[in-house]
Amino acid sequence: MINIAVCEDDYVYTEMIDSILQSCITVPFHIEFFSSGTEFLNTLTEHGCPYTLIITDINLGGHSVNGITVAKRVNKLNSATQVIFVSQYLDFASDVYETAHVYFVNKQRIREYLPKALQAVHKKFLMRSDHFLYFQSSYKEYQVAQADILYLEHISRQTCIHTPSQVYSTYEKLQDLTSRLSSEFCSCHKSFAVNLYQVEALHHSSILLRNGTTIPVSRSHYPRVREAFAKFVTQNQQEATL
Repeated sequence: MINIAVCEDDYVYTEMIDSILQSCITVPFHIEFFSSGTEFLNTLTEHGCPYTLIITDINLGGHSVNGITVAKRVNKLNSATQVIFVSQYLDFASDVYETAHVYFVNKQRIREYLPKALQAVHKKFLMRSDHFLYFQSSYKEYQVAQADILYLEHISRQTCIHTPSQVYSTYEKLQDLTSRLSSEFCSCHKSFAVNLYQVEALHHSSILLRNGTTIPVSRSHYPRVREAFAKFVTQNQQEATL
């Protein structure tokens, strides 16, 4: 299920965006509409960011935070969430580069370019979620997109897999799970492994995630984590300049 949030204070464009989404998306999805950025951010504060895609106007009215602020908050809470900006003001085109986003759509050509933006989101989503972690829990088989995993934690005889919206548990060993994960995952402690996409800051004894969670880093693991994180940051900076 794809969860989509639309932040738009103009009813005409809300209906237009809804119509385009209904005609372009061919997999199961759910849409929530918000008439102000403030309303949307209040929801994030209460529930985190469980959305696959955010479509937001930039100018959301004088009494609301703008779409740039919305996107920055989303980037911090869940880096896997894709963002599309829509606006009739081209003056905002430079401001969007303060955020991680997929597309900027001029409202005057929304029927032409929003479908193209959705194709770009689909392509990027496939690149990020092409790899899944498969595991068994309570005699059921699960698959979780690796991009959705924040970190893994071994507790007693179980390993907990933390995502923005749910925590899964399995009796598989932490090492067995991490061996099936991509290079973006790094063991930071004998009982923890972290998704480097989700790291906000690395300290000698802890890691701060984008959603505010803190997980430990052991002394023996720190040099390897520091090296992996530095390499990860460098590679992403290079990709951003392409």
